Amino acid sequence: MGQVERQVTDIVVRVLRARPLGKPECQQLLTFLVNKHSPELPADLYQTLDSMFIALKGYRQGMDQKEARRIPVDCCFGPPYSFIVEVDEVQHFTSYKATALNHYPEDASLGFDLQEYLQLCERYADEAYRKGPSGYRKPKPEFPFDGGRAAQRAFFDAFKDLLPARHGLRPTLRIPVLTSAVDGQDVERRIRRYLDANGLPVPQ
Repeated sequence: MGQVERQVTDIVVRVLRARPLGKPECQQLLTFLVNKHSPELPADLYQTLDSMFIALKGYRQGMDQKEARRIPVDCCFGPPYSFIVEVDEVQHFTSYKATALNHYPEDASLGFDLQEYLQLCERYADEAYRKGPSGYRKPKPEFPFDGGRAAQRAFFDAFKDLLPARHGLRPTLRIPVLTSAVDGQDVERRIRRYLDANGLPVPQ
C-alpha cells in the first residue's frame, strides 16, 4: 500500500472508528474476486463483463491461459460495514476506465458518482496514461498491447464494483485522489455521504 492509500485508509478508520480486516481475513471475505471472468458467473453479470472485455480489446486466449489469482484491494471492512475501499489516483482515469464505466449496468449499485468518474476520465485521460513507470502501461496476457496494464486495471476495477453486491457486501467505496496531497476534508465528506446513502450510522 502506497502513501496515498495509507493516508486515505487512516481517515476512513478515524471516521468509522473501526479497523480494516487484515489481509488473510480480507481474502477470506473476498474469495469471489479473481482475475478471470467465468461463464459460471450469473448470466447477466458474465455478459456485462464479457462485453466490457471485448470493448477493451481483450484477447480471449490470453485470458483463458492465465492462472486464476486473487485481485487485491486497498482495504476492506467486515460487519457491520462490509465494504471494500478503493483509492483511485490519477492513473486510474484513463480512456480505458471510461470504456469500462460505460458498460456498467444502469441499475448497478455503486459507491461512487458514475458521472463524476466519467468526467474525471475525460479531464485526466492523457495525464493518467502517462503517469508512472512503463510498467503502468505494459502489455498483459489478456490485453497484449501498449497500454494493456491500464486496460487490465479498468477491467479489474469493474470486478470490484460489480461483484460484491452478489455476495452480500455493500457497494465498493471509491475515493478519487488526483494530487499528491490528500484533501482530508474531501475524503471525510465522501465517506460520510457514502454511509448516509447506504443507511449506515455515522459515528459521532
